[in-house]
Amino acid sequence: MSIPSRKLAIPERHLTTSNAHRPLRSRRLYTPAIIRPRDVGIPGITPVIVGSSRVVIPSTTTYASPGTYNFTVPEYNTLTISLYGAGGGGAGASRIAANVGAGGVGQNTQISALALVAGGGAGGQNTNSTGSIGGGGGGASGGDTNLSGATGAAGGTGTNATGGPGGPAANGGPGSGGKGGDYSGINGRGGGGGGGGGYCGRTYTYGAPGAPALGDVISVFVGAGGGGGSPDTSQAWGNGGGNGKAVITVA
Repeated sequence: MSIPSRKLAIPERHLTTSNAHRPLRSRRLYTPAIIRPRDVGIPGITPVIVGSSRVVIPSTTTYASPGTYNFTVPEYNTLTISLYGAGGGGAGASRIAANVGAGGVGQNTQISALALVAGGGAGGQNTNSTGSIGGGGGGASGGDTNLSGATGAAGGTGTNATGGPGGPAANGGPGSGGKGGDYSGINGRGGGGGGGGGYCGRTYTYGAPGAPALGDVISVFVGAGGGGGSPDTSQAWGNGGGNGKAVITVA
């Protein structure tokens, strides 16, 4: 007995026109933009571009006490340096026949690296050989303007002789010379006054030959006034000279 064969009907799958040739959607990759300010770089990605503009902050630095200071040069258009030397001390008072101590010499105020010097004044004197004489004023060198301090005056002689006034410092500086000591009694001699300190001023333009560069460290020395000279017994000492000063102005 034969078993009739059966055919399995497998339905055919037909593609419709709606999906037969449907293309795949393209997947676009979007790279986010890097937004950065102009002239600012990102390390490792773009070079840092430094702009040409400079920022100058006007300022004035004053060194009014004796000693050494370090000044770091900032950005500037002009850099003005004003130096004032210290004054010499006045001599002590004495009898006519006596010799007494001279006033001390005022120190220079200077910036050696730039060859700028404001000289200190000389001390007054009071001796038998010279009499009472004033100290010479300090000179100056290296600046656009170089001025000398004034010479101190001689002291008087005779009864109650007064000491000589100190010489004024150049350009209104603080380093005037010290006054000589006054003599009290008869047959005396007042001490000579000390000389005033000099003045040195110079202005530098940024980028000019010889001008200090940004970041330079400049050593500034401010001089001390000379001490007063010692007197004869029971008489007056000379007065000390004024200290120097340095002023640096950035503009």
